[in-house]
Order: sequence, then C-alpha cells, then structure tokens
Amino acid sequence: MYFYKTLALLILTANSIFAGKVNLIVSFHSTNDAGITELERKYDLVRVYFSERLKMGHYFTDSDLDKLIEELSASGIVKFAEKNSELSLNSAIVDSYINQYHLNNAIGPDINWLNADSYSQKHSFSEEPIIIAVIDTGFTFGSGSAFNNNDLLFNLNDPVNEIDDDGNGYVDDYLGWDFSEEPGDKDVSPELTSTRFNHGNMVASMIFGEDQVTGLTNIIADQNIKLLPLKVGHLVEIDGRNELRIPTDQWLRAAEYAMEMGAQIINLSLGGGVYKDSAQLLIDTLENEDVLVVISAGNATLNNPPNNNDINSYYPASYPNENIISVASIQQSGELSDFSNFGASSVDIAAPGTQVWAYDPSNTEVKTLYDPNFNTIESFNTWTYGSLPGNLSTYNWGWAYDYIDNRGYLHDGTGGAGISMFNYSTPYQNNTNNWIE
Repeated sequence: MYFYKTLALLILTANSIFAGKVNLIVSFHSTNDAGITELERKYDLVRVYFSERLKMGHYFTDSDLDKLIEELSASGIVKFAEKNSELSLNSAIVDSYINQYHLNNAIGPDINWLNADSYSQKHSFSEEPIIIAVIDTGFTFGSGSAFNNNDLLFNLNDPVNEIDDDGNGYVDDYLGWDFSEEPGDKDVSPELTSTRFNHGNMVASMIFGEDQVTGLTNIIADQNIKLLPLKVGHLVEIDGRNELRIPTDQWLRAAEYAMEMGAQIINLSLGGGVYKDSAQLLIDTLENEDVLVVISAGNATLNNPPNNNDINSYYPASYPNENIISVASIQQSGELSDFSNFGASSVDIAAPGTQVWAYDPSNTEVKTLYDPNFNTIESFNTWTYGSLPGNLSTYNWGWAYDYIDNRGYLHDGTGGAGISMFNYSTPYQNNTNNWIE
C-alpha cells in the first residue's frame, strides 16, 4: 500500500540548471584504470566525475567535441561518447490556485487520496521505509521550515564534521547533496530566493508540507516514507531572459546517488533533451535495481506547442524502460491541461497539474503579469501603486521588483486575479481597479 500511496503523490508532483564544467560524457567497456588514464591523458580530458557502477566518466575539454567524439568512439575502449546537454524544469501552472482539489475533487478526477489514506490507517506495513528521491532545485529547511524532519532521510553515517565518515565521496552528506556545482556540497537549499529556484520546495510541499505553515496536507504523515532532497540546476540567459536549465550530468549523478542511498522511487519534473546514451544507461541501471522513476511527460513552451510524445519523443520520459511512469497534466475538470504533452502509448497516466496548490517560501504571493518594461531598479523605484474600491478590491495587491529578470510586477497576495505567473509580457487583467503611476 505504501507503493500505491507514494505513487499517487509522485504522479501529482511530476507535473512537471550552472552548466558546470562538464561538456563531455564517456562510457567505457570496462573500468581498466590504466587504459582510461592513458586515454584521458592523450586527449587532455579533465575528469570531473567517474562512476565505477556505470563505467562512465564526466569530463571537461577544450577540444573540438565532434572530432573528439569520433576519435574516442574508434579507440576500442569507449562504448560511447556524447556531448552534455541541458533540460528544462516542468512546472505546474499555478496562476490561480484551487485549494487541494487533487485530494478530493467534486467535479473531476483526483488522486484517490482519501481512500488510500483510509486504507493505510487500517493496515500495518514493513518496518523498512520507502525512500523517495526528489531531484529538483532543493528544499528550504531550518527554523520555521514548512517541512517535518521526521519525513526526511538523514544519513546518520555521515554527521556534519568535515569528514567523509561513510567513505562515499560526499563529505557531510547528512541530508542529500547539491549536484548543481563541482564538487558540490551538503547545502540542498534553493540557490536564490526566487520562485524559479523554488520548484523543489513546491514539489516537496505537495508531498509533506506542514499544515500550520503551508496550509497543505502532509500526505505522508505517520507513514514510513522518507524524502531525499537532491539539488540540481542553474540559470542561463536565453533570448534576453534568465531560464532554469538542468545539465544531463547533474541529474545523472543525482540519480546514481539516490540509488546508492537506497531510494526506491525517484521524482524527475524535467525534460526536453534529446536521446542520450548516458541517460539510457542510467535508466537501465535503475531498472535493474528495481527503482521506479516518475517523470513529467513535458510541458509546452513559448516556442513549442504541446507535443504528442508518440510522434516526437520527449526525454527522459520517452525512454522505453518498464520502470518509468510518464505523467501528463490534467485540469480540475479532467481535461488535458492546455500546456501538457500527451501520447496514447508513450504517456502512462495523467494527474492534476493545473492550478494546484503549492508552497513557495521565497514568494508567498502570486506574481501576475504586468510588464511595464522597467529594466532597472532605479526606474522601478520612481513608480507608485494603489487600489480603488470596486471589483476585486479585496485582493492584496502589491508592487515588487524581480531581481532575476530585472522587471517590475504587480502581485496578488491571495491568487486568482492574474493570468500567468510565468508570462510577464501578457497584459495585466482588466477591471481590477488597481493602478501604478
């Protein structure tokens, strides 16, 4: 029953970063140290990480990658070599929230949580915990945190003392690891206090957010389930905007670490990359270890409409392995979300992903879409805002500055009056009787 209860919550959160030094991934037929070392020296490959389990190295090189890959592939000891690539986070649309309809939906499908919870209260289960690794932008912990320490996977074999007590190569990995940089560290909190970096918090809050802090139901409370936070991701500038991206090498390392820490389930709310032999090898290994991987089927972007994954594969959700559950997003009515990818044979299931309630400790208000093209904080500070009596006047409107994208925006402290928290270029909603000048 733990499996099905856990599966329900991960299907929800899957509806769906520092590129680092790695630009080349190489898989070897064996782990012959002398042969690999000689090849690394010959081609000036800087080893960033090497997996004995996968027989795979992550490297940095200044060489021409296309020519280098061709030569490595002909070396006799290389199984495959490929460029590193980047994926995007797949976020649920939260422009206006409907309070936890995914748990008990009066007008459409939900995750059947009430029945699962009732069943679990009447039955006892194994004493061994179910470990869920969330590979995302990290969780926020500490005083006043929204998360219960009882639901976290602490590594008691490696306390914080600047010594790698358990000898796994990660010093003081007492609670997960930060894979967003090399060599990484134990800090799994989000990189910046920005909504874009708090995707991991929002995923975590739908699983085990504390009621008094988030207003959310902790759906693993009193269950023998532990969450393992694994941090990935960085900001890159694309078309003048800062966007989150997750390099392949980062999530591969995080998934391998999750496997080593005993995770039975991995949540990946990311995708968009092309087929990668390195990712296929990792998924194969996870399948051999009976690790379930719940992955977002993918979201539309500004430049790409929703995709039929049966026709155009979307990775990593489209790898053919039996241990993958590919998840599309639906609205409260049960209709497919207008941003969600789909596929009759390539997508396994759909779960609520539009207007789902989640916790963002960096920005408890919802950003709404007013972009007056203020590009500097100095210009922003010359403007004032206010509200007139009338339609929607009860909303808690504010005026703030986005230091990541360098924009001013109006925000709604209660949610529901904006169109999209991700689209700053859309005109502000009419007839709210709020103003700036």
